Amino acid sequence: MSRLLVPARGRRAALAASDRPTVERVSRAANTAVDDHSFERIVNDLVQGFSEEVAIVDEDWTIIAVNDAWRHMVHVAGYPELQPGINYRDFLATFAMQGQQPAIAVLKGIQEIDAGRADKFQTAYAGLNEWEGRTIELRINRVHIDGRSLATIARHDLTAAAELRSLREQFTSAVLEGQAAERRRFGRELHDSTAQLLTAVKLVVGTLLQKEPTHDSVPLLKELQELVSEAQREVRAVSYLAHPPALENVSLVEALSALVRGFANRTGIDASFQKKGKAVRLSSTAKSALYRIAQESLANVFRHAKATSAQVLIIFRKSVVHLVITDDGIGISRQTIAGSGRAGVGLLGMRSRLAEVGGRLTIRRLDSGTSVCANLPIKRNELATS
Repeated sequence: MSRLLVPARGRRAALAASDRPTVERVSRAANTAVDDHSFERIVNDLVQGFSEEVAIVDEDWTIIAVNDAWRHMVHVAGYPELQPGINYRDFLATFAMQGQQPAIAVLKGIQEIDAGRADKFQTAYAGLNEWEGRTIELRINRVHIDGRSLATIARHDLTAAAELRSLREQFTSAVLEGQAAERRRFGRELHDSTAQLLTAVKLVVGTLLQKEPTHDSVPLLKELQELVSEAQREVRAVSYLAHPPALENVSLVEALSALVRGFANRTGIDASFQKKGKAVRLSSTAKSALYRIAQESLANVFRHAKATSAQVLIIFRKSVVHLVITDDGIGISRQTIAGSGRAGVGLLGMRSRLAEVGGRLTIRRLDSGTSVCANLPIKRNELATS
């Protein structure tokens, strides 16, 4: 009845009006399809740019894109279903229910990200089956693309890098041990030959002084005697600093304490040693690097600083070891800090030695004297107390 009351023109207008939302919905759907296609192309282009095994998941952790490396990995691993359309979180939950610790750890990381308490997660774990004996790193990062909150999942085999790092540490250890052996040989030669020759010269000068020398020669002979005594002190100091104890038989703290005591006894410089924090057992390479830095720093104090006192302090913190050597001498020059000149060569060697074990060397000129600070991160496998 009401339809008949509507004029023909009005009915056509009403029909057009009723059709308009449908047309708009179709238009929006078409635009969304275009947007989705563009978004999918953007995401796929993004994921293919990685050399690692990478997947991208949506807000619900459903995989929406993977790269070729990921496809190859899941095929080798025997999980070919881990492709776009599969929920990554549900996939992990299956293995977490079986008690697999890597899956449990990753699920906890995902929960932290979902709760907004973190925007990334990283873990490393021992591979199973085809990856047995290898170390795998997994990284998850929350990203925002075109107004959407996604996450990248990157998987990387760390085994090759770990093997290279191990080889590098072995090579560094061999080089440092070779240098230490050369230092010991040099120290023995100084002690066994040069020191004895100086002693003989001093005895000859003393004999000449006892044989009623001329009035003019007495001052010269006494000056020569003083010079020989000074040379003997320097030879003893250099010989000691070049001939360290066997570090494998003592802890780093014990070795440093003995080094400082011997340095003070042989040079006449008031030297002290102090330890703070709970000592940890460092790798032989790290221990050797820190000891050589203390050794070289004290040698520089003796040869160049004109100091009357020196302090060696080692501080063990939760994740880093600090070794600080300070003196009250004339202070290091900017040119030497920059690495120019003969003294600079020693500093460059210390920096290089510390860098090989992941540490950093800082050298500062003080108001009175110089400060050398070696900072070395503590690795997880070095946390056992010594």
